[in-house]
Parts: sequence; C-alpha cells; structure tokens
Amino acid sequence: MLVDIVLAVVAFYFSIPLIAGYFAYSYGRSFWLWFTISTFLPIITHFILFILVYMDERVTAKNKLNRRERAESDRLVKELIDSVPEVKNLPKKKVKV
Repeated sequence: MLVDIVLAVVAFYFSIPLIAGYFAYSYGRSFWLWFTISTFLPIITHFILFILVYMDERVTAKNKLNRRERAESDRLVKELIDSVPEVKNLPKKKVKV
C-alpha cells in the first residue's frame, strides 16, 4: 500500500517535468535542459517557458509582418515605375525601401 502511494507521488512529480520538456522540445528548445530545470523548479519553470515562447512568437510575427510590408512596398514601387512613361526609358536600378 505504501509503495503504491510512493510510486503514484513520484509519477505525478515527474509528469510535471515531462510536460515542460515536451513543451520546450515542441518549440525548438532542449528537452533535457528544461526537464532538468523543471525537476528542481516545477511550477516556476512553466511560467518562464511560457514567457519565452510568447516572446519568441511575438518577434516571429513582427518579422513576418515586416517582410510582408517590404514585399508590398516593393510591389507598389514597381507598379508606380511601370505606370509612368518617362521612367520606363531610364536605366533600371534596384530601389531600396
């Protein structure tokens, strides 16, 4: 009876680091590093990992938006250049925006 309770407590205790390790691995971080850290700081590690992933996702979204804006501005500049007849005769230069 006592062995069953101890095994249940140990299984529950190691399920928390397993979840943190899996979450870290699914977002491109080291499973074993986060498993080890979460073994010693179980709940705090989850909050730290959530914040790190949130910040990474925010930076990634901002970079995607910047690339989209750059592509859109390049397309608009090209359309503007193609629509003006005097500019068509000039030598083509790469436009930096």
